[in-house]
Amino acid sequence: MVVATASVGVFAFVAVMGLDLEVNAERLRVQQDIASHTAATAAVVYRQAGGWAEADLDHAYAVADGAGASLVVTDASGDVVAQQGVSEQHSGPVSPTRAIDHPVIVDGERVGTVSLSFKRPATSALSRSSIGWLLGAAVVALGLAAVVAVLMARQITRPVTQISEVGRRFAAGDHAARAHVEATGEIGELARTMNDAADAVLAAEQARLNIAADVAHELRTPLAALQAGLEEMRDGLMPADPAALGRLHDQATRMGRVVGELAALSSAEAAPRVTDSTRIVDLAAVAEAEMASRQSHMHCAGLELVGDLHSTLVRADEDRLHEIIGNLLANAAQYCRAGDHVAVTVRQQDDRAMLQVSDTGPGIPADELPHVFERFWRGSRESGTAGSGLGLAIVRALVTAYDGNVTVASTPGAGAVFSIDLPVARPVGVIHSGV
Repeated sequence: MVVATASVGVFAFVAVMGLDLEVNAERLRVQQDIASHTAATAAVVYRQAGGWAEADLDHAYAVADGAGASLVVTDASGDVVAQQGVSEQHSGPVSPTRAIDHPVIVDGERVGTVSLSFKRPATSALSRSSIGWLLGAAVVALGLAAVVAVLMARQITRPVTQISEVGRRFAAGDHAARAHVEATGEIGELARTMNDAADAVLAAEQARLNIAADVAHELRTPLAALQAGLEEMRDGLMPADPAALGRLHDQATRMGRVVGELAALSSAEAAPRVTDSTRIVDLAAVAEAEMASRQSHMHCAGLELVGDLHSTLVRADEDRLHEIIGNLLANAAQYCRAGDHVAVTVRQQDDRAMLQVSDTGPGIPADELPHVFERFWRGSRESGTAGSGLGLAIVRALVTAYDGNVTVASTPGAGAVFSIDLPVARPVGVIHSGV
């Protein structure tokens, strides 16, 4: 309403000023026509009288007086030969306007000049009328503005009210509540953000449920074995000798390993990139340090570990990078055969840091490639493979958290290649890992 009022006021002011200029321009044109007619009348009487001395200017006076102007006639040398003021019928408040001069031409020769000084009433009736019309138009415009404002307010508040209602329903436990608002601009963005937030909450809840189900699934077997073994010892059905206790210890160790890896996966999925531990580090240096720490393990497994490392900077948590590379190397050691080769490559490609861990192992069947990063997936040879199947899931969660991508390619019988790309960081405050 304030904007509408200000707009109407500015428009009215500009309209009045423009109208006043237009009226003044038209008045000036009329006055110039009157001055021209008066000069023509004076020229006629000058010709008839043969000069200004005997010229009868009553008709010229009448023309000027009828137009509400005073008349001054001068000869060719500029001397006043006649003058006439405004009659008494034009009494009242007046304001003078400009004097309009027009030459008196007789037989192509200028013999004098008529000068008319027009006077008009100080308050223009046309201006008063125009202002009245503009005020009326302003009232109508403000009324329309009020109607439009009410309609727009309802149009804006209706979706906001709907979004608020969806928020209350969601908070009350109706997790299927969504804001079905078709709107553009900020209101539509608010509705989409509300729906995205609801989806994120549901995804987090589902992840929590999945973690609980995964823990129950993975712990059920070792816990049952541990419980059965302890019951047998308690009932005297099995002696508590070192061999039996060792088997129970293995089951307990397995449970501890699963719990630890589930905790690591949950931490990885909690977006570590937002923590204060991220720094600019040399990915090649981290890879070199991790390869050195696992060299003996690879050697014991009969694997040859080689590297092709080129300094490449990334922004990440150095410990997380060690975890990523370590899980990939552990996965290769787990599935490769004695005599196979494992190669680690680090290089920069455009604005991405590329890390590859390739091996010459048995490879991964094509139908299993889409599942390698899933939780607890150990492939078709699961029965003969140690581990919980969480290592590659942790790798994917960590790489995704650092705005990276991880892929796998494999040809059965010819090994597998795990590829990771991360954004390259600027070389400021670099931390180099030592071996």
